[in-house]
This record gives sequence, structure tokens and C-alpha cells, in this order.
Amino acid sequence: MASAFAKYEDSTLRKVLAVTLNAGTADGSAAPPVVHLAALAEELQAEAGSGPGELLLSGDNLERALMARLSEPPAAYPQWPVHYLIGVYARAAGERWSDEQRNVRMLKDPAQQAALAQTLGLCRQLAVSYAGLTLLMDMFPQHPEAEKRGALQLLDSLDVAAAASALPGLAGPATGAGSSDGGAAAGGALPMPPGFLEDFGARFADEGLGDVMSPIAAELMRRGGTVSLLGDFSGIVSLLSRLAASKPLALALTRLPSWLPPQQDGRTLEQYSVLGPLFGVSCTLDIAAMGSPSRRLPDVAQQCFAGAATRRPADVRQSMQSLAVAAGQLRQQLHSLLMLFLKNQDTREAALAWLAAALNSNLERTKMQPNPAKSATDGFMLNVAGVLLRLCEPFVDPLSGKAWGKLDTRYVCDPSARLVHGPDATRLNADSDQVAAWFRQQGPPADGKYHFICECFFMAARALQLGLKKGLDSYQMIARHARHYEEDLAAMQRWVLVAVLLQGPLAGMPQAQVMAQRAEWLKCAAMSLEALLQDQALLTEALAFYRLSAAYMLRLASPTAAAGGPPTLPLPEPPAPAFCVLPEYYAEDLGEVLLWVGRVRPDLVEARRMEEFMVFFTSLLGAQAYVKNAYLRGKMVEALHSYMPPEASDRQRYRIPASAAEVAMLFEVHPLVIQHIVRSLIQLYIDIEITDRHNTFYEKFTTRYQIGEILCYLWNLPQHRASWRVMAQQQPKLHVQFIHVLLNDSQFLLQDALEMLPKVQDTERLQADAAAWAALPHQEREERESVLHQQQGLLKNNFMLSSIIIKLMQSTADDREVSACYFDAAVRNRTAKINDFFLKYLTVPEERRRLRVKDPEQYHWHPKRLITQLAQIHISLYRARRGEWVQAVAADTDYYGRAPQLFTELLSLLRELGLLPEDEVAELAGMVSAVEEYKASVEEEEEAFEDVPEEFEDPLLGGLMRDPVRLPSGNVVERSSIVQQLLSDPRDPYSRQRCTEEDLEALPDLQARIEAWVQEQRSKRMRTD
Repeated sequence: MASAFAKYEDSTLRKVLAVTLNAGTADGSAAPPVVHLAALAEELQAEAGSGPGELLLSGDNLERALMARLSEPPAAYPQWPVHYLIGVYARAAGERWSDEQRNVRMLKDPAQQAALAQTLGLCRQLAVSYAGLTLLMDMFPQHPEAEKRGALQLLDSLDVAAAASALPGLAGPATGAGSSDGGAAAGGALPMPPGFLEDFGARFADEGLGDVMSPIAAELMRRGGTVSLLGDFSGIVSLLSRLAASKPLALALTRLPSWLPPQQDGRTLEQYSVLGPLFGVSCTLDIAAMGSPSRRLPDVAQQCFAGAATRRPADVRQSMQSLAVAAGQLRQQLHSLLMLFLKNQDTREAALAWLAAALNSNLERTKMQPNPAKSATDGFMLNVAGVLLRLCEPFVDPLSGKAWGKLDTRYVCDPSARLVHGPDATRLNADSDQVAAWFRQQGPPADGKYHFICECFFMAARALQLGLKKGLDSYQMIARHARHYEEDLAAMQRWVLVAVLLQGPLAGMPQAQVMAQRAEWLKCAAMSLEALLQDQALLTEALAFYRLSAAYMLRLASPTAAAGGPPTLPLPEPPAPAFCVLPEYYAEDLGEVLLWVGRVRPDLVEARRMEEFMVFFTSLLGAQAYVKNAYLRGKMVEALHSYMPPEASDRQRYRIPASAAEVAMLFEVHPLVIQHIVRSLIQLYIDIEITDRHNTFYEKFTTRYQIGEILCYLWNLPQHRASWRVMAQQQPKLHVQFIHVLLNDSQFLLQDALEMLPKVQDTERLQADAAAWAALPHQEREERESVLHQQQGLLKNNFMLSSIIIKLMQSTADDREVSACYFDAAVRNRTAKINDFFLKYLTVPEERRRLRVKDPEQYHWHPKRLITQLAQIHISLYRARRGEWVQAVAADTDYYGRAPQLFTELLSLLRELGLLPEDEVAELAGMVSAVEEYKASVEEEEEAFEDVPEEFEDPLLGGLMRDPVRLPSGNVVERSSIVQQLLSDPRDPYSRQRCTEEDLEALPDLQARIEAWVQEQRSKRMRTD
């Protein structure tokens, strides 16, 4: 008679295997049905050699019972074999872990407890083995649909598990939500029990696991490639995460050809790699398929932004905020997924390789006009950037110091590094040969490996370039195209209206319909991308990363910063090669992102987040030896300019109100900023003259305008004005060169504008005569209007930029210490001459009449203010050094000399219009009298001179030399002539070799001879008189 334990074991196995050896205990209505193994019962009876009796399931016949059940599956059984085996595993695990405390402990004998646990373990082991053999070798008969489904049956079980646990998920084909009885899902799929995948992966790690994982990965890629940010992306990521949580399965995934497919470009990686489609989940529209419906569903454009022009702005903003929240959730899940691979030592290298491939295959996006069909989508790259930013989170705070000692600049120079930086990569101040030479000198790390923190940092920087920075470029491009389509559509509609009036009704306009559809598509694309680019979490993480990047670059540039203190300025020269070899985008992207954050999310700006950036800008703005590209430093100015606190009278320029109080503190109290930012800005104002960009001519004026506004703001702060004075005293030549460039810019901008005003005036007069304007041919009117529009834009820009320059000159000329630089021989006479040039236009009646326009305010044209400023410059410099300034004004033979009534008209206007107090007008009148007296004396003296000896005459500008110098070429010239020329062209005018003022050789003997000759001429004159 069977023991109590044997009967208990039989009962347990009957529940686990859903089979019985006794017909009386079979139960077709059970869940799952309990099947009678009649053939096996006969075999066991025969083997026992006894008559009919009770047969029991046990550990000894367990495997035979399972094979019998699988070899002859019952007809119409609700579960396919694989799902049946998964159920066996689940019930065996349940008996052990759930019922053990209630039932197994009822067994008093520890040996019996161990025996039952061993039997249940064997059940799980056999279930895993036979499930794998069924999938890999067709070891047991299956339903045709099961054979077709193959390894995806495992995915079906995962789908059911997701549904059963109320997790979002996308059910695959032929699957659905099911209960634990296995009756609802196709094939009787049950929820995947804990431990099954781990045991399955361990069992088949070396026996075809990749063949099982390949179709599962392909199905998840298919699902991931068709879902948008509004869909059930969480379920797909969760399914892949469930697989990656098993180390053997994760390793099998990374060994699939689809982990890193033979890739030609970023689009291939996004669509055909295991992780690509999930990282591609987004709300952005694919610009490579412009106008086509989205293949990712639900369609974000249709659901969130269709007809946005007719919807409430609050509703559109709510849609954008919802998308940003979903994007943040996706990035968090993708980060968790990737961490499963990174924490697994067997798959860490593969995960890093995939990240590197995602970046290296998308270098197409660095081009000015990338081919969108060859690069990944904006959504993909933003997700990659977001995940890498989260990988950097543990070490991103520069104050923690966790990154120091681990970041290695060699990484961006090493040809064997995971991340590619080719020889054509533009560096801060090094060419490709210098980069290669420096790396050869340094050599790679001893073990050839870079720290994980190092790889994450440099990959994150590249990801931000390809993702966030390029996303900003894409957004601006898409929005610009949308505006162009709308403008063209409006023009076409006007043309259609005219045609209908003239010719009668027209047929349908398919071109207009196409343009309207494209304009709508582009507007939806712009708003979809903007939703991601304004995501608070992403921008906050990006700001934190760039704080670390700014601190790292300063540590490379300054030994004191590397030691933990503030940088010592000016930075030491020559610069450290480790800084110079950094790619340019490290500095450029920092400025671009700061500018964007200030425009769209000023609430994220805090003083503690801005300090590193302010120090970074102050240190590098004027450091040409460190950042060779002046345009790049100009982008820093643009960012700094946008954060500048607003002035009460400032209505023209955009400001960031939320940041004003925070950033003002850094402008006004940070000691390093106070001491050095003026010098840095002035140096950049000079350096920006030449860049290697095609539109540098216009960019330089924009940058100089921004620098000028910042300098005007700083001049009004006493602490900065004090630093300005120190700089002018300690580096007078720098300030003289600054004045020289101010004069150049003011002359070009104002002269161009003043010469353009009469042309605008002529067109406005013609338009005012309605009959004359209507008499012109239609095409001529359109051409004139187009030219007028261009001229009006140029006038507005030129007057706005020149107003800042004149304001700077007025302010600095009025300061006794700073104004000393205006009396340098290189700029003194020219300053007076340029001032007189403008006054001639503004005061001489025949010139003034040509400068009247209908609405001067729209062009920022303020002639009264300009006259006042120019007069005050004269008065300030006359006060500073009366004699020298009188000589400078008298030396102007071009404008004052040809229009001697200039100052008479100026004085009359000042009094007539009340532009200056009478005491200042009187002071200016005194200067004019002194100039006239001096001119008369000089003219009288020059008339008395006999012919000047050739060796005493200046070969550059003519006239008698007073301070002769010898050039490196050996030629002798007047110092004041050559120093003025050297400011614009630092080369010997004869040999064209580089030449500076320090290269000029004084000639005291020749100067003495000239002075002796002058005295001799004066003596002759006196004798004659």
C-alpha cells in the first residue's frame, strides 16, 4: 500500500503536470484539464508485473509522464505544447513557493520535504528543456499555428503577463489578454512566470538561444517601429527589459546580427537594429517623408496639432506639455533598459558599441544641409541624447569632483576610440596634423581603454550636438519653410483672385492645395519638435551637463582652475594642447543651448547654474589663442547678450525677464567678471573682423552690436567702469585698436545709411503721388517695392548698429582717463575727421534736405540725437586735451576743410533746437574759434616754408615728417601715418611682411635735422617780416 508521502507527491504532480495515471482522477473540466496517460499507465503496470492497482506519479516517472503527455497531445486541448510547459513551470514554482509553507511543511520529515522540493525543481527543469527543444528541434508534435508562431510563443506569454498585471503593452498577432487558466489567449498562452526566462537562457545559452531570440527581437522591433509617443510604447520597452534582465538572454540579444546591423547610415541603425526602433519612438514627424502620413501611430500631428491655427493656444500648449511628459517617461524607460545591458559585464561592451554606432552613423547630421534619408530622425537622436545625459547624472555636478581624473582629452584624438572624430573635425585651435602629432606624443592609455565616465561624457557631448543642437537647427528650418509656403500660398491666392476678376472663374488650383497641405504638415512638424525641445527635464539635464563641460574646459585651460580655484586671467599662453584639440562643438553647442533655454524656458535659469558659464565666457571671449574661431566666440556673446539684465528704456531688444535678477548678480558682483569681462569683450570686438564663414560680413556687425550693448550696460556700472579705466591705462594699444574699429564701423554703417536715405525718399515721394505711382507698369511697381523693402531693412539695421557705436564713443570720450586713448597718433586725427564727416551730412542745409524720410522712427533714425552725440564727443575730447584736439580738428582738410560752414551750422542747430545747454554750446564755440586760429597760424607758417626736402617728406601721405621712423623694409615714413595704417593692415606697405608698431625704428637724428630745418625756415620768415 502506498505511503502518505507517495500519495501527496502524486497529488502534487497531478496538479503541476495536469496528467494522471488513473482514469478515475482525469478531469476535462479542470483548468487546465487533467489528462489520463493511459498508454503510460499500461507500460508502468506491465513493468511492475502485478495486476491492476493504484499507479502514482513520482519523481521516478515524472520525465516519462511529461514525454508521454507531449508526444500524444490530446485532441482539442486548449494549450499549445510550449504554453503547456510554461504552465507546468508556473505551477511547479507555485507549489514550491506558494503552497510550500502550507503543504510542504506539513511533511514532518525533512528528507520528505527535500525530496518534494527536488521533484518540483525537476519539473521546472524539464519544462524549460522541453519548451526549448520544441521550439528549436520540433521534438514534439504541435498545432500548425504553433509551428508558424515558433519562438514568438514566448513573447505571447510575456504579452499575457503584461496584460494580467495591468501593464500597458501591445499584444502581438494571435495573442490577447488571458487568465491563468490559459483558456482566453490564442494557443492558451499563460503569463510568463518569474524565473522561466532566466532558466531558459541558462539552459540554451550555447544551444541555439540566438535562434529563439532572433524572431522575438524582430517582432519587438516591428512593434517599436510603428508606435508613436501617444501609443503604448511602455509595454514594448518593458518586454525588451524583461528579456534583458536575464543575463543569458541579454547576451544572446547582443550577439544577434540585428544588434548592430551592417550599417551604411543612421537611418539604417534606427530602423534595423534591436534598440533602434524603440529609441525612434517620438512625436516628431519624419522630414525625409515630408507630407506623408506618419507610419507611427497614433498620428501625433493629427491628434495634437491639426488645425492648430483655429484652436485655442492653451489647448496647443497643453498638447505640447503632455508630449513632453510622455517623452520624459520614454527616456527614463530607455535608460533603465540600457542600464540592464551596461550592468551586465557580458553585454557592457556591446551596449557601448551600440551607443557609439548611433552617434558615428549620424555624422551626416553635422552637415550644413544633411540628407534626412541617410540620418536618424530628430526624435531618435533626442532620445539617445537624453539617455546619455542620464548616464552622466551620477558625476555631472562639477563640485562633486567625480569626473575629474577620469575625463581624458585623448579620447577625441584617438583613432581607435569608440567614438569617431575624423581628421576633418574642426578643433578649438588645432589642425588635423597638430592633433595627430599631439596624440602620438601622448600615446593611448596603457591598457587601451578609457574610463566609463570618460566614454559617457564624450558620447553625451556628441549626442547633444547631433540631437539637441541639430534639433534646434531642424526646428528653425522647418518653421522657416512653413512660413515660406504660407507666404507663397498667400501670393498665389492673390494672383488667383486677380485672375478671376479679369478672366472669370478658374478651374481648381491643385498647386494651391498641395502648398496648403505642405504648409500645414510643416507647421505640425515644427510644433511636434518644439514640444520636445522645450521639455523641462531634457533642458535641465543639458544645462547640468554643459556646466560640467564648461568647468572641464576651464580646468584644461587654466592650471589654477585645475587645482580647484578660479582661473587666472588672462589665460596663460601658449595654451595647453589638451584644450586646443577639443572639437569646436563643445563650445558652440554650449552657447546655442544656453540661448535656447533663455528664450523658451527662462524659469530654468538660476545664478548657481549660470556661474560656471559666466566665468567660462569671461575667460574665453577674448582668448583668440584658445578659441581661434571668432564666430564661435561670437556665439558666446549672443548667449551672454540674451541674459543681460534689461534697461528701463530698452524696448528694442528681447530680454529674459525671469533671469534678470539672477544673472544681474553675476554681472555686477562676481569678482572675476568685474575684473576681466570688459577686456574680453573689447578683444573679441576687434577679433571678429575676420572669420572663415561665408556670411562673416553681416555676422560681425550683429556680434559687434551685441558686444556694444553689453559694453554700454557695463559702462553704467561703477565697478566695471573702474576696470575699464584700468584696462585703458594698462593696455592702451588694445583700446586704441578698439577705437580704430569703432571708427571703421561707424563710418561704413552711417555712410551707407545716409547715402541710402535719399533713395528711400525718392520712392516714398513717388508712392505719395497716387496717380504717378499707378501709372507705372505693375512689374516695375513690384520691383520698386521689393527694393524699398530691402533698403528699409538695411537702414533699420545700420542705424541701430551705428547708434550703439556712437553711444560707446560718446561715453568713453567723456571719461578723462579712458579718453586718453583717443589722442594716440593712430586714431586722434581720424576720430576728428570721422566726426566731421557725419556732421557735414547732418548740418549743411543742402545735405540735410536729402535725409528726410516719411517715418524716421521705423528706421531708428534719430538725427537730433546723433547731432547731439557728435557735438558732445567734440566737447569731451576738447575738455580732455584742448591743444591736441584743436590740432586734430584743424588737420581735417577733407570735410571741415571743404565745408568750413560745418561748425557754424552745427552751433546754430544746437541753439535753435535746444539740443545742448548754452554753456556747452559756448564751450563748443570756443573750440571752433581755437581751431580757426590754429589753422590760420599753420597755414601762414606753411606758406613761409620753402620746398620741403624729399628726405623730410612723408612718402605715404605727403607733408613734412615730424616723427620719422624706419620700417623693417628700410623705408622711412611718418609715425602717425604708418601707425594708423598698421591698425587696418599690420604689414610693411613696401615688403608686405608682418609689421607692428614695436617693429618701427625711431630716427632721432633725422628728427633733429627736420626740426633744425623747420627752425631755419621760421628764422627766414622772421627776417623777411
